[in-house]
Amino acid sequence: HHASMHGLHVKTLTLDPQLPGGYQYHRDRQYMKQVIAKNITPTLFHMAWTFNKANKILFFEQMGLWHVQPTCRQHEDGDGEDDGEQPLYNRETILDDCCSIEPIIQCHYSDKPSIIPCRDSPQIDVKGKPFWDKS
Repeated sequence: HHASMHGLHVKTLTLDPQLPGGYQYHRDRQYMKQVIAKNITPTLFHMAWTFNKANKILFFEQMGLWHVQPTCRQHEDGDGEDDGEQPLYNRETILDDCCSIEPIIQCHYSDKPSIIPCRDSPQIDVKGKPFWDKS
């Protein structure tokens, strides 16, 4: 309704390999292996098809695509404050305090793509298969 009243048009992103999303992460193992091998370098990785923000962060950490220090993450209420009193970061020094030049890499799930083998991690999906071959 709003689009027709104001002349807005909906456009979608193409299946450009530089613009992957949660579908590729969760269902296209060959694509993810290409990313891990650095044969494809996504310009933007949109983690749609993922249940919630907490899981998105875990998946980005596992892929080596996360650069925010844990002390600077917003709480689930989204206010970015610890116990509602003190800000988690100083707005003037946020880049130094919160951003990591090197990715923060941590294994969480063996059945999801990861930049490093996460063979000893639990599975998240009931019928999940290990992403990395056992060896």
